[in-house]
Amino acid sequence: MKYAVTMKYCLNRFVRFSPISGLIFYIATLLCSVNAFAGELIPFEYKVKYCESTVQISEIEAAIDCKYNSKYFPTRAGIRESDRWIRVQVQSNPNTKSEQSVAIRVAPYLLKDIAFFQRTSQGWESEKAGMRSQRDSSFGDIGGYVFITKPSPNHTDTYYLKIKASGLSYISVSAYPWPNTNSSISGQLLALGAQIGILLAVLIFSLVSTGLNPTTLMTRFSISILNLLLSVLAGSGILVMYVFTKNSPLNELFFSWFLCLRVGLWIWVSRAFLIPYKTPAWYAPSCWLVYGITGFCMLLFALGNQNIPLQLITTIAIAAPIAQIIAIRRTADIPQSLRIALISGFAIIIALVFLSIISVLFPHENSSQAPLYIARIIDLVNPLVMLSIIVYQHKLVRNELISVKSSLAETKLRSEYEGKLLRDRGTLIDMLAHELKTPIFAIQGYLDTLIDGAAEDAVIREKFLVKA
Repeated sequence: MKYAVTMKYCLNRFVRFSPISGLIFYIATLLCSVNAFAGELIPFEYKVKYCESTVQISEIEAAIDCKYNSKYFPTRAGIRESDRWIRVQVQSNPNTKSEQSVAIRVAPYLLKDIAFFQRTSQGWESEKAGMRSQRDSSFGDIGGYVFITKPSPNHTDTYYLKIKASGLSYISVSAYPWPNTNSSISGQLLALGAQIGILLAVLIFSLVSTGLNPTTLMTRFSISILNLLLSVLAGSGILVMYVFTKNSPLNELFFSWFLCLRVGLWIWVSRAFLIPYKTPAWYAPSCWLVYGITGFCMLLFALGNQNIPLQLITTIAIAAPIAQIIAIRRTADIPQSLRIALISGFAIIIALVFLSIISVLFPHENSSQAPLYIARIIDLVNPLVMLSIIVYQHKLVRNELISVKSSLAETKLRSEYEGKLLRDRGTLIDMLAHELKTPIFAIQGYLDTLIDGAAEDAVIREKFLVKA
């Protein structure tokens, strides 16, 4: 019993401080990585520019003649998946050591097909990487892909990248010396490690809470967090490095499925908040529609179709929180405080989703890592908001139970007091009856004696009548 109380105390403390402290810790980690990148001294300069052509280009010769712009407009070539050409110009420092190489890093890891072109004495040579390509240890890296190349003697080099991506895909290209002296990469790995650590802590907490006090809401939340954690591991390349070491396409398929399930499980968890209440008639069918779309998207991903599932998932990610808010407002018997908490939480999620989409569709030239940081913050804020609402709902239920127990205890005390009054009244009545019976029996005895013949004696008759 003492151990159970200690566990509950620790869990309560964790719940009270972990959502806010975890988010503050992660934002501080991101700021440290950004500051590390800003203050870093790079022994060469590089420029990243993007092809402006709206016509599909497949060959390097045609890509060279394309007009390039330092600003990236992902929707210029449409929303559908197509080849995106990027030019990287590197100006090395003549004083750099001859053995110093250049690393061209392409992120994120979830990009499907990447072709890296560099000019050699034999013409243009290409190297391939991406989630669809067979994993090569020289290219795969946590969070992205790295191509290593030697600078030319004139210290001016131009490289081209052909990346198959959709208009909703985030692309980041950077260059740094090799061997790796880039502190920004270390900062990004630190931010990724902090994200995985916080999600793992939330998962452990939810599993322990489910074990101690199983509820439908916490069980669904645990499954959702597990899927989110696997999605981060697959999207960052950790699974393919340590699990699917010889089957990169399988990692792509699992990541696509985890991505679909994130939306479906999010609706599944959100619906659990409203189980005790009478929701609008359209709410349950709409949730089942989302579940069906999730399964349909998983099937399309398995068949190799990428465009339709991504558009459907993006649409659901925007529409689902709005539908949740409408359903909450139209559910009449929700406590007002819980209603406000739910609407506020979903409003935060909507704002972050729109911010993420805007950062991808309209990237800033000087903050190419912003979409990545926003996506990671969303991956943390979403479960932390859910966890905070779960804890708040649990607190409301607990307070209601305490109030009910207090009312029951008061009713029990009142019943016991009334029972005691009834018993005392019965005792008083018995005592009064006993006291009355003694003189009545005496009078009855005198009267019976008189009736039996003593009444003929005047002295006895007068004596008995006086006593009676």
